[in-house]
Amino acid sequence: MPPYNAAAVVRIDTTDGSMIALSWPEGFSKQVRGFAGGVFDGNTFVWLMPASAPCAMRINVTEGNHTMTCFAKWPTGVSGGNFGFAGGNVDRLGRVWLVPYDATHVVTID
Repeated sequence: MPPYNAAAVVRIDTTDGSMIALSWPEGFSKQVRGFAGGVFDGNTFVWLMPASAPCAMRINVTEGNHTMTCFAKWPTGVSGGNFGFAGGNVDRLGRVWLVPYDATHVVTID
């Protein structure tokens, strides 16, 4: 579940209902209103869309430890504002599209 005000991403095992909190990457600190949505690429990754977080977060769901990677190299001129992106989607080529709320541009991640 994408954490908006929650402290962590929570993975739910649908076979037994157990839950675990995933650890953030080293050096990452989630702010209030961190992420405003998430998408699954249909294969390997869940992407979290940044609201006030400084990056789009990619979670590898095929690994047992669910490695997270923070993508923060924004294109020149892109500004997130107070609530950068409101969600996103994955197209048929696997590109992630970030839908702006306060952000100045639509952003794709290849």
